[in-house]
Amino acid sequence: MFVKITTSGPRQYVKLVESHRDASGVSRQKVIATLGRLEDIQAGETDALVNGLLRVTGRPTLDEGTGEIDFASARSFGDTW
Repeated sequence: MFVKITTSGPRQYVKLVESHRDASGVSRQKVIATLGRLEDIQAGETDALVNGLLRVTGRPTLDEGTGEIDFASARSFGDTW
């Protein structure tokens, strides 16, 4: 999946797109979701978008948080020397 910017008239929209091949092997793109206008996303109105995506996946929203902090083991990053 990837994010694609499309133009419709004077406006630009941000879409979540998935690539796949049809039965004859031709590459196609399928729009999974329209995320909103580019100008709204650039203006910093992304919290509502992120919260909506989190709700759909059943995860806590940004406001709710998880209440948990995950720390990775220092050894997972390899040698520090």
